[in-house]
Amino acid sequence: MKIETKIFGSCATGLALSTSDVDICVCGIPLYSRTEITHYLTTIYDKLKKFKWVSSIKQILTATVPVLKIVRYLFDLNI
Repeated sequence: MKIETKIFGSCATGLALSTSDVDICVCGIPLYSRTEITHYLTTIYDKLKKFKWVSSIKQILTATVPVLKIVRYLFDLNI
């Protein structure tokens, strides 16, 4: 089984603005029912909300395609 993430939307097409969100899809997880999908997203939600860089996170499990909406804190990165 190969699980991977894929970026799509404006970031993938190069049309993103500095205020754009990032659309990420997790592919390759063998989930077969909506219950399994929402359970998996809830597990991810529980883990992500503990990170300091997460400003807010919201589950939208009733959408046609269930999603997590994440807003991150902006940090000054010295690279």
